[in-house]
Amino acid sequence: MNQIHLAPHYQPGLVSVIIPTYNRNHYLKMAIQSALAQTYPHIEVIVSDNCSTQNVEEVVAAFNDPRVRFRRNPTNIGPLRNVLVACKRHKGSFSAFFMMMTFGSRSFWRR
Repeated sequence: MNQIHLAPHYQPGLVSVIIPTYNRNHYLKMAIQSALAQTYPHIEVIVSDNCSTQNVEEVVAAFNDPRVRFRRNPTNIGPLRNVLVACKRHKGSFSAFFMMMTFGSRSFWRR
């Protein structure tokens, strides 16, 4: 039987929800709420801000949830690179991407 060996910082069963954003605070709040409302409890949420002019960090901090992490690019690096940089920060053995306006059902990760 083949086994998958994960890097030491990966946590088995953890789903990393990656939310790239740029000046979408209203949708960002809904995306974080949707991720945290999932029935699967073992998640981390990584919000990757692509140098927004809005105060994205304030929106993230308002959740006051240790599962939610924030990172910000010092300059706008484009949407694809923003996602790729965020992917390097995840700890989960599975990844889910919440692009703005894409919200899963509450049991999305139990499937």
